[in-house]
Amino acid sequence: NTFARAKVLESSPILGYPTRHGEGMPKCLRVAMLFGLPVVTSPAGAIGEIGTHGENGALLPDPTPERVADAIAELVRSGETYDQISKKNREVALQRFTPQRVRERLLRTYREMSPS
Repeated sequence: NTFARAKVLESSPILGYPTRHGEGMPKCLRVAMLFGLPVVTSPAGAIGEIGTHGENGALLPDPTPERVADAIAELVRSGETYDQISKKNREVALQRFTPQRVRERLLRTYREMSPS
């Protein structure tokens, strides 16, 4: 349920989502960013649009278990960098991923596509 997922995210320092599949923009990444979590993932599909390697977490082109573990360890040890990424991810999520923002972008796209 939603409450249980929120509790897990509140107690997590990082979200790892090491996929190699083009999956669009997974909701779990957007929600994790809203909670201020750095993400460790790959730029597969639309995930690459989520942010920049080093600014929003780690976007690994080849997310092997070793690279994912190294990226997570680096983020956990980084202190101030972790805090900056956390703050930035929350800001990005509020600017881009709230239901209101998604609705606004979708309506704008429909307007741009429709004949005048």
